[in-house]
Amino acid sequence: MNVLIVLPVDYPTGGAAANRIEKFARGLASCGAKPYVLAAKLVSNTATPTDSSERWETDRHGIKFLNIAWSRPLRILPFYLARAIRLRRSFRQYARETIARERIDAVILYGHSGIISGPIASHCRQLNIPCIMDITEYHPVTFKRVLMLQSLDQWLCLHRLLPRLDGVIAISSWLEAFATSKRTPTLKVPVLGDADDDRFPTSDSRPNVRPHRFRMLYLGQLAERDLPETMLAGLKQAIENRIDAELVIVGSVHSRSNGRNVRALIDKDPILKERVILTGWVSDEELRQYLQSSDCFVLLREDEIQTRACLPTRLPDYLLAGKPVILSDVGDLSVYFRHRENAWAIPPGDQPERVANALAELSESADESRRIGQSGKDTCRLQFCHKKHGRAIMQFLEQLSTSKN
Repeated sequence: MNVLIVLPVDYPTGGAAANRIEKFARGLASCGAKPYVLAAKLVSNTATPTDSSERWETDRHGIKFLNIAWSRPLRILPFYLARAIRLRRSFRQYARETIARERIDAVILYGHSGIISGPIASHCRQLNIPCIMDITEYHPVTFKRVLMLQSLDQWLCLHRLLPRLDGVIAISSWLEAFATSKRTPTLKVPVLGDADDDRFPTSDSRPNVRPHRFRMLYLGQLAERDLPETMLAGLKQAIENRIDAELVIVGSVHSRSNGRNVRALIDKDPILKERVILTGWVSDEELRQYLQSSDCFVLLREDEIQTRACLPTRLPDYLLAGKPVILSDVGDLSVYFRHRENAWAIPPGDQPERVANALAELSESADESRRIGQSGKDTCRLQFCHKKHGRAIMQFLEQLSTSKN
């Protein structure tokens, strides 16, 4: 089966979305399918895109991909809308060419943009090719998203386009229930990890260069939904309670206004300034080293629609390192994790004292910390295996193809 996956960001370096699609493609390839990834790369206005036939590449896993070059639009329209319109035209053209040339048997659309996905879904209906959508998040309506017309685009996708699709892949139970309510065949595929990941051979492997302080690591951009202020307050409480702890923040925190605000908060506090390390963007090898040299990880959430709908894609990176994860018990996290079994679960929301207590308990009990970390690693390989879910996606597409024919 030849499968076209349409991804509206750069592949394979386009962050969490590209990481998920890479796992999709590898999972499909492992069971005999031939995936093609059609993606989009932002270039400068002066760049000249090359001809599509010359730009198909192969990633390090043997997956064929094509990044369509597009330039930042003028600011006459809101950026989100202008970008969606530009990609709608490009994806429509390149998808049609790829479907015809490669004899595509099924199409997977990533995201929830009706503007971008509509023409491709319509073309698939004309050709009687199964077309499904992978939905990984739900954005509540806000004033800013209304102004950018992002909320309208999401509504068009979820309430108009989705019911006419052949199927939906949902990352969470919340989105699975939503898609099912639209009478659309649905497959739940959570976050995906690398079943063959051998970066961390043992759960207690630590380089000798790591500092003596108990190290908690956060991977991300300090988005508001990650409750960074709660994370910092918990660290500070632990330090004031004489826990020798520190926090490493890995990610480009300056890309978000909230990240910049949190950075300013750290700089103003003498305790945090001395105990928080901000690395900025790092290479894959540097990330591996930071994951290996940490003692635990942190993933906090409020209990709200947005966090119930999503499932953090960084989670497999944490789990495969074999160290305990301090996480908020919200949404599907409660489906896969149990407190002090395969994670350290705390109630959702602003719970800095719970974070401080977790740091105290984990730092004082190396045996329990190792046990939880190893159990989390086993959970990742069992529940989030990209090969296992690749087979499920393949069977889902085959069933939809059979029903259409």
